[in-house]
Amino acid sequence: MAATNALAPDVELVGVDLDAALVGEADRLARGEGLTCRFVHGNAFALPEPATVYVSTGVLHHFPEPA
Repeated sequence: MAATNALAPDVELVGVDLDAALVGEADRLARGEGLTCRFVHGNAFALPEPATVYVSTGVLHHFPEPA
């Protein structure tokens, strides 16, 4: 999404993950490509700043199976 410049200039893209190593690698790759997105180590459901839209890929494996 960050590489396409398809979003409005006032849209901030923030990637969040509980795995610090993945966040570090994503940040390194984004900087290498000159992308303006940023990455945060933490819980996407408990961010200190508000978000308007949440998009999750691969989150379902974190939830316990229903009883």
